[in-house]
Amino acid sequence: MINNKKISYDLHLFLIITFILIAIGLLFIYSASSVLACEKYGNSSYFLKKQLIGLGLGLIALIVARYFPLQLLIKISPFTFIASLLLTALTLIPSFAYH
Repeated sequence: MINNKKISYDLHLFLIITFILIAIGLLFIYSASSVLACEKYGNSSYFLKKQLIGLGLGLIALIVARYFPLQLLIKISPFTFIASLLLTALTLIPSFAYH
């Protein structure tokens, strides 16, 4: 028997921890890169803004994926895994890497 109250509590706890980790990560990115960003790009929050853009895109993807049927996600998961490996491998090629 599934306890919906326990699942709801676990979900809320998971989301709270996730948002805390995101906030800490953003703080670390800003504190570690603000001087370099100011020297190189003239804007101390350059890397923070890039991270926030990525966070926004990730949230949009999360919302879109939320409405996909679970069976479809299970069916395409091997392909998305391989695609993510290939995209990660592209970062090893200097012309695709961030500089």
